[in-house]
Amino acid sequence: MYSYTYDEQTGGLLLNSTPTNFSKEPRPVYYRELDLLGFSKYCKYEMQDEFPYMWAEANY
Repeated sequence: MYSYTYDEQTGGLLLNSTPTNFSKEPRPVYYRELDLLGFSKYCKYEMQDEFPYMWAEANY
């Protein structure tokens, strides 16, 4: 398990050397998941699988 911190300067994620007690690993979110959640009713986006549209935390 990794922990990370949001970097305001770059807009990216910095991996920390200390692990956490729970999973906080980022996972990619592609258009198919957005469609399943109903985002297509409110947003327009290309139906492509090459790049994720956002990242989500996987908390299990």
